[in-house]
Amino acid sequence: MRAHPHRPPQSVTHATAGHLPVVSPPRRDMAPSSRKRHCETIKPKNSKTASMIYIVIPCYNEQEVLEDTTGKLASLIATMEGEQVRILYTDDGSRDATWALIGQMHDRYPFVEGVRLAHNVGHQRALWAGMEAVASRAEAIVSIDADLQDDIRVIPRMVACAGSVPPTRPSSV
Repeated sequence: MRAHPHRPPQSVTHATAGHLPVVSPPRRDMAPSSRKRHCETIKPKNSKTASMIYIVIPCYNEQEVLEDTTGKLASLIATMEGEQVRILYTDDGSRDATWALIGQMHDRYPFVEGVRLAHNVGHQRALWAGMEAVASRAEAIVSIDADLQDDIRVIPRMVACAGSVPPTRPSSV
């Protein structure tokens, strides 16, 4: 059975000796998840509880930039009052010390999480695997590249604007 083209493929999580999971990359021939997951607009923020926002960052051989990226994002997250923000690094089968650095960042910063793909599957599929990993917990997912080629200063504005958009039903394709 082919996976639905507009739904993330399933990922299989495996326990590891460390504190971060290793995930098998999604396969093209996997059936869609038994749970219904659709792209939805972000729900308005509840003033009583903070929303959970995930910044998903696919990584492939990013050891040179990972500490700087995490430090800059930590500074940004500190300014986002009233929001629970977490970073999920998705290691796309890196051959350098990227995974070890993700573990160090996880130990240093309580909001850093990591997922390691068993082998390289490419930027978009690694991004998708990261989004699938957090979809059940996130009210909003922001994707950026590990080298910070995107301006991270717009993230708080994006989240604020998204919170003012009323929820809609996903369109069926």
